[in-house]
Amino acid sequence: MAATTAVAYRSIQVDGLKIAYREGGNPKNPKLVLLHGFPAGSHQYRNLIQSLAGQFHVIAPDYPGFGESDIPDPAKSVSDGWSSRDLLAAGQVRGVDVAQLGRQCAAYDACASAPSARAATNQPLPAAARPANHADGTAQAGAASVLRPLTSNAGDMNDRERVSWDESIKPEDHMSNLTEPRIARLAEQADVNFGPLSFYRRLVGGDEVPVFTGIQTCESGYMTRMHWHPYIELLFVIEGEATIYLEGREDAAEKLGAGDMVALPPNIPHVFGNAGQKTLRILGIHTAPERVVNFTDGTMTQAHGFVDYGDNAAAPASVVAPAPRADVAAGARVWRGLDAEELRRQFDMRIAVPDGESFTQARAARSAPLRASLPGERDVRYGSGPRQLVDIYSGTADGPIVMFFHGGAWRYQSKEAFAFVAEPLVSAGITTVVVGYDLIPQVTLPDIMREACEALAWSVRTLAPAGNRRIVLAGHSAGAQLAGMALAHDFSRDGLARSPVHAALLVSGSYDMEPHRHHSRYLDMGLDEAMVQRASPLRNPPLDPALELVIAAGGGETPGYIRQAVEYRDMCEARGHRARVLLAPGDHHFSVIGRLGESDHPLTLALVALAKGDE
Repeated sequence: MAATTAVAYRSIQVDGLKIAYREGGNPKNPKLVLLHGFPAGSHQYRNLIQSLAGQFHVIAPDYPGFGESDIPDPAKSVSDGWSSRDLLAAGQVRGVDVAQLGRQCAAYDACASAPSARAATNQPLPAAARPANHADGTAQAGAASVLRPLTSNAGDMNDRERVSWDESIKPEDHMSNLTEPRIARLAEQADVNFGPLSFYRRLVGGDEVPVFTGIQTCESGYMTRMHWHPYIELLFVIEGEATIYLEGREDAAEKLGAGDMVALPPNIPHVFGNAGQKTLRILGIHTAPERVVNFTDGTMTQAHGFVDYGDNAAAPASVVAPAPRADVAAGARVWRGLDAEELRRQFDMRIAVPDGESFTQARAARSAPLRASLPGERDVRYGSGPRQLVDIYSGTADGPIVMFFHGGAWRYQSKEAFAFVAEPLVSAGITTVVVGYDLIPQVTLPDIMREACEALAWSVRTLAPAGNRRIVLAGHSAGAQLAGMALAHDFSRDGLARSPVHAALLVSGSYDMEPHRHHSRYLDMGLDEAMVQRASPLRNPPLDPALELVIAAGGGETPGYIRQAVEYRDMCEARGHRARVLLAPGDHHFSVIGRLGESDHPLTLALVALAKGDE
């Protein structure tokens, strides 16, 4: 077999978890295993693998809870039963000398904060080649069969889950059946809603036609979720400008204009969307009689691979709590290998940090005297809602402005409890605007996102009318989601620059709202598929390519929140933004935001640097 510099994206079941890994090079070459750092994933080696694949057989796994690997049960954490040797179980079927690698991994595990008991005691590795079942009930053979190389043959699939491709359906079976021309008129086809920014019209597919085609219309800012097909897909840009990249190659995103075309290989996850300001129309040709779509986040599809976004996704007049899904059995995995109960543990901070309320109360007590003593104005109205007020803490005239959006699950807390954020900023000459906003259930999530944009537009007009002040957004938890969505808003509609923000510090944000769909606490937010698309910063990237971002989280946060920070950073980097992840060691979701009151903390120093343009 000739050596190759291509990188394959694979996964294998280890102790009941999907462990994803990147692989490159000839399996006959010397083996090289790349173990990523924290909080990265094998993504950090995406370029190195290609460079080394000519000389080595390279494998780079994602640890449990990182990259595309499943998040493990907290009862069996990485430091209590998992080791890097477990992640190399796949090597047994790829010709890797696991015993030799185990000695290397033991040294790695010894350097970890909590050495792995399994590596130290040299217990047997878990069985990597146990049979597993696909979502459609078909049996999956052993690991040897699921680790086949990727090829352009749709029947030669890797181990991606949820593939509903029927290998008994072959294009050639349909070729001979078409005896008369089949005409499909675009004007006669019905629209399929792909969320608030996109819709699709099917043309031909099935019956005697061996390809499935349709035209997708996408408005500015629309991006698909990471997905793949078990066959070659062709995309032809009719009008507008598209951007597209493969998983792990976000830094090599390509832009396509009208008349351009791309052929996408089978089983390789990819993303495409509207990179321009004008409407994008794109012809999709699926080289199979049936359209099959598999989403890496586990979203289930209906007929022809369509996701049901509802009939009125663009602008729901009111929020109606969706009924809990009756088709999900107890313990069933509903998102990225997690069941509903584990999602609650990962994303409900009342469970993750039982004493979180004590931190909330301490911040309020700390802020009360500062709110009275710091210079500036309080309770300045920017909108008509009861809570549409800002507190302004004045720095130097014409100096930078930081706008801060508080957290509280979109339903509690207030601006009054966050005056502490302003103290070190005002001392550095930075004007600080702490934003209040109306809360659920009195208003809807789209209402709150609109209010965040109104607050930003008001601040620009009132505090920086000449456009000569640097503006930075900051937010924590729900406030980070609001700030992230404001970065994706086109303010030219409000008579301002398209994006008046220069930088942002986002702390412990909900950048993908999908996990909250599966939690009863958020049923009153109307988080159907359309709302998740509309309200997730991960699916609505910042508009300004010159934007600088620091995406922060507590080092002691749940893997779910840290993973979202890394993925949002990766998405922003792929679009050309300067972005980095900053973790506060030892801090959890409720304690990390308190660090912004400490003038010498790395979080505060990063925010000051962003405000002054020194980041």
